[in-house]
Amino acid sequence: MGTTPAMTLPMLLAIGFAAALTHLAWVVARTYGPIRALPPYDLRTIALGAIGGALIELGPTAAPNAILAVIAVSATSVASTVDQRSGFVPDVVTLPALAVVVALVMGAGHVAQAALGIAVLGGAMAALHFGTAGRGLGFGDVKLVAVIGASFGMLAGAYAVGAAFVLGAIGGIALLLRGRASRDTEMRFAPYLLCGVLLACVRG
Repeated sequence: MGTTPAMTLPMLLAIGFAAALTHLAWVVARTYGPIRALPPYDLRTIALGAIGGALIELGPTAAPNAILAVIAVSATSVASTVDQRSGFVPDVVTLPALAVVVALVMGAGHVAQAALGIAVLGGAMAALHFGTAGRGLGFGDVKLVAVIGASFGMLAGAYAVGAAFVLGAIGGIALLLRGRASRDTEMRFAPYLLCGVLLACVRG
């Protein structure tokens, strides 16, 4: 009983910080993004960020990597919702998140790990984007993957992106079987990237 407050406070702080950062990213997307019809706030998106904060606290991710993971969760949560609404991932979410992550890893001396994550994961997604003329993956998704690679590094980032592709394939097949999509239907990939990021938070 005596240790409960010590265990609860970090959890509440992680949830609150992730939720606040997610809402900030939402406000930025609504104010400076091309979609001005977004509501002032979105409780589902904030809840997704809060869940990510809780998973980061419960998982094995340690500071300062936990801060980077929260940024990735917040950016991906907002990107997921906007992608579902509009079909694209806005630069006003991905580019500031990437800039903040890069600044933090430079300050913490983790440049090599972040650079490798950006180069390998972002490079692979860019190759897929240009190789399919944008039909396989949007360039906003490429930038979002760069944020994930910078935040989690190459290995954990690859786990997140790999899980996203697996879940995306399952989701696509399910939609095809139910007659709710065709082979020409464009998939919204950011929601699956969010799922992959949340799984990576648990895995560490």
